[in-house]
Amino acid sequence: MNILLYIGAAIATVNLLYSSGKVLLKKAPPTRPASWLMWAVLDSLLTWATYAAAPDKLFWLLPFGWTIGAVACMIATAIRGKWDWRWGETLCAICAGVAAYYWLTISDFAGVVAGTIALTIAGIPMAEDMFFAPIRETFPVWMLTVLACAFSVMGSDGTILGVLIPGSSIVFNLVLCAFVVRKK
Repeated sequence: MNILLYIGAAIATVNLLYSSGKVLLKKAPPTRPASWLMWAVLDSLLTWATYAAAPDKLFWLLPFGWTIGAVACMIATAIRGKWDWRWGETLCAICAGVAAYYWLTISDFAGVVAGTIALTIAGIPMAEDMFFAPIRETFPVWMLTVLACAFSVMGSDGTILGVLIPGSSIVFNLVLCAFVVRKK
């Protein structure tokens, strides 16, 4: 079943790299660079915490793929978009700090749980943007993320550690899909 974890991570990575390329080539409008920065930070934290919690499992592959993609998207949106840091990014930075604290002081598993919660909270500014000003061109990004996460869930061992990150991301990204396909 580990092949499914590789497939999920590959879909996530290629999806975000392709998306960043479209933004760089001006074939898709940029979203918020600060949100992508926060996702890159949280994804890297989740990669390390997930690896530390279960080094013999491959659950860290999905957040690792997200880290690579989030860095690429942050660079692309910073080049083509407008940098702004609002209340949401401050909230996300605080959540990242709390997640890192739990990971480093309590346990690796607590870091994964706190990091997953923080990652979802970090998506609130992007969700707010997509709700009030939907960017339809971003639909494939969110839907392919759902697909990547579905492969990761299917490849997991069914434990909380294996299902929490991709499961919560499925729900969040389905909400984003719904936001961007509705009429403005």
